[in-house]
Amino acid sequence: MDFALSDEERAIRDTVRAFVTREVMPLESELLRRERDHRPGLDRSELRELQLKAKTFGFWGLATPEEYGGMALPAVIQSLIWTELGRSFVPFRFGGEADNILFHATEEQKHEFLLPTIAGDRISCFAITEPGAGSDAANIKLRARRDGDDWILDGEKTFITNGNDADFAIVVAVTDPEKGARRGGATAFLVDRAMGWRSEFIQTMGEGGPASLVFDGVRVPHRNILGEIGQGFTLGMEWIGKGRYTIPSHAVGIAERALQMAIDHANTRETFGAPIATNQAIQWMIADSETELEAARWLILRSAWTVDAGLDPRHGLLDGQALRRRHGQPRGGPGAPDPRRHGLHPGAADRALVPAGAAVPHLRGHRRDAAADHRAGPAARLHEDRRPPGLSRSVRTLTDGNRRRARHALAPQRRRHVADDPVGRRVPRPLRRRLPVRAGDDGRHQAVAERPGSRQRGVVGSRTLLSYTSATFSICS
Repeated sequence: MDFALSDEERAIRDTVRAFVTREVMPLESELLRRERDHRPGLDRSELRELQLKAKTFGFWGLATPEEYGGMALPAVIQSLIWTELGRSFVPFRFGGEADNILFHATEEQKHEFLLPTIAGDRISCFAITEPGAGSDAANIKLRARRDGDDWILDGEKTFITNGNDADFAIVVAVTDPEKGARRGGATAFLVDRAMGWRSEFIQTMGEGGPASLVFDGVRVPHRNILGEIGQGFTLGMEWIGKGRYTIPSHAVGIAERALQMAIDHANTRETFGAPIATNQAIQWMIADSETELEAARWLILRSAWTVDAGLDPRHGLLDGQALRRRHGQPRGGPGAPDPRRHGLHPGAADRALVPAGAAVPHLRGHRRDAAADHRAGPAARLHEDRRPPGLSRSVRTLTDGNRRRARHALAPQRRRHVADDPVGRRVPRPLRRRLPVRAGDDGRHQAVAERPGSRQRGVVGSRTLLSYTSATFSICS
């Protein structure tokens, strides 16, 4: 069993890393300034310029078939590339891409929708999520009624990525309510914005955001059906399937950058004459994040490998069975892994992303240090970008050996002598506990942190109330 990357995989990964470092990351400061002024961080012309620059050395259409001018890269290499792109919060992606289900289009539809999307002349969005149908995509209600040679669409889609900028939408609508979406009652339509649908911006963390798409008697020609009548749910699951390894890969890149920022800060930020990296509580946070990140990285690569191998991920995957049991899901039926989803549980990368993304504001949030204010800087932006995979329960199964191995990421520091402790006695192992919240004079939530020999009052964020009873400083979110 060989877990090493091939020479080709390493070369592609390193080339993308160099491009992101040299061309993309320098734009971060300007992007933050624009977002503070409530302007778009990266406009279409700048994105297009970067994509064409990447095209000069061959990066164009990562998953696009070669007959359409793409690279047709394996899933493992795509996963490595998306991880590198996640290291920067600049919303860059390589050009030459199109929704994977657009390749099911007719020749006429390909000339109208697919080819212009690959060329970058048109922007698409995929619309299946509704106010009452998120994870349960089969519960969609947006109705499509036949009217001669046209179809009339009525309803709403929500949280649609690119919905505010898209020129056309791939809309999954109910065409036969009696059959239901899973059994052939849903159909996919290619709907130009000019046909009458409108988008409404949804404010989320950060300046960018998804959209609600409103369809009020929108008339769509029958020739704009994608695939066959009744094939909409199948196409929708195929579209979602690709994101099962690309979105978590991007999340791992965010976590890697956030964790490195936390390590750098822990080694340079000093309190009471020593870097905060000497505090065991900080070491635990770093160690936990590093261990979970490593686990997520390999789970995602394994998932991508099953796609390249053409395997059914439901067969013989013990981790998938364990995840089903953990979430109370039976073998098969609702909740069982779908081969089109490539077997990766959507919370997998989140197990690493949440602690790693949260470590940065925790370590940088000491309110008495003005230079560490992270709320308008890269740390906060990475914290915002960790939202795509969602939030999940984190089950920690770490051993002391795992912690010691992960702590090597920190610079070695000599432990302080017991006499160096400000209290003058040996401090017990740091404890993490919830504290009672009460409103302070300034209206912010406050908690009382105690340590032996004294009573210390610290102001902490309302979202994470943590007290390390042996620490000589407050960690605030």
